Amino acid sequence: MTKEYSLNEEKKFDGIYKEFYENGNVKVVKHYDDGILIDSIVLYNSDNTINQVQFPLKKDSLLYKNYLKNTLESEGIFYKEMKLGKWKYFKKNGNLDKVVEYVNVCGDQYTNQGWYFENGKDTIKEFGNYYSVKIPKHVKQNQLLKFTIYHKPIIAANPDLIFCIGTDVDKNFCNLEQTKIDTAYGVNNTIPLEIIFSKKGRKNLRGFIKEYYKAKDSSASRLIYVDIPINVE
Repeated sequence: MTKEYSLNEEKKFDGIYKEFYENGNVKVVKHYDDGILIDSIVLYNSDNTINQVQFPLKKDSLLYKNYLKNTLESEGIFYKEMKLGKWKYFKKNGNLDKVVEYVNVCGDQYTNQGWYFENGKDTIKEFGNYYSVKIPKHVKQNQLLKFTIYHKPIIAANPDLIFCIGTDVDKNFCNLEQTKIDTAYGVNNTIPLEIIFSKKGRKNLRGFIKEYYKAKDSSASRLIYVDIPINVE
């Protein structure tokens, strides 16, 4: 493999860095400033089509754009060797096909929620697996808050639902078994909730929704991890 780059007086990469395939086509293009990677990283296939573009973000994160024959195939955030957040996947005609949410569950990548689209715009309600919730803009201290979580199941049309939630669960859900958790049960894919916050400030209700189904000869279950931010006034 051939490389082409320049070094500054301190022997650090400075300027454009390139790697080439044996056929002479460019494989990788990077940009450095005094040894620091700046701007995007472009990866090419051996036939000179774009394979991937990586855009550096904050906190060791990269925005990945993946291509197939120079057509955008998917895009999303990569953080510490894991997909994170909502990734978009596109059809060959460029229309949005689906959005998949990935979460970090105690150091492991977990495929959490999914939405499918028709004509790149309208959500196909028959498919996917996700939750939705509407929280009032003004949540008062020591005042009863009532709201409902709506759940789109995937393993059965109307499975049993258990919702386990707490206010002290860490953002990666590592301490679910060590912290206080409250449990609620769902009916007809809805979970009614009531809660009172004794202190002001930003809160995060974190936990999971477990849908499960049992029949005579089979059973199945799946988790969706939940993180609901609430500002208590």
